[in-house]
Amino acid sequence: MSLIFEKITASYHQSLPFVCFKKPKASKLKAYFGENTVLSYSTSFKEEGFIFAPFHNEKTSIVFLKSTFQIVEEPFLKNRVIFPEQKFDAHKNDPLAQFQLDSKDFYEITKRTLELSKLYCDGKVVSILEGGYDLSALKESTAMHVKALLEFN
Repeated sequence: MSLIFEKITASYHQSLPFVCFKKPKASKLKAYFGENTVLSYSTSFKEEGFIFAPFHNEKTSIVFLKSTFQIVEEPFLKNRVIFPEQKFDAHKNDPLAQFQLDSKDFYEITKRTLELSKLYCDGKVVSILEGGYDLSALKESTAMHVKALLEFN
């Protein structure tokens, strides 16, 4: 297993903050790993690091400061695993929705993720489901997600 994926696994199990990404056309994965659960916030966007800017203006942006997070880079190689996380609270009927997705959109997102997994990791996917506070929308969205998984070959 790669160093980044080992650290992601450890951070996840320790409930520590982390983010991992790959820029378009880049050949490396980059990850920021927090050493503790203390978060920094930004109002000026002048800090150096990785900033989570919310879609809602009333929320404060979280920043992973370069000075307080361990940064790891490694070559992006095929034959890894994709961990898509379906955020069902993005459904338009969800009381927390900041996106306006329909249930069928979760089918399309899953289908596209699975297609990418064929290219980059031999179809290896671990699906993570999260959120969803409108039970009817959650039921429909989950069914669409599972339908796409079952159709995948």
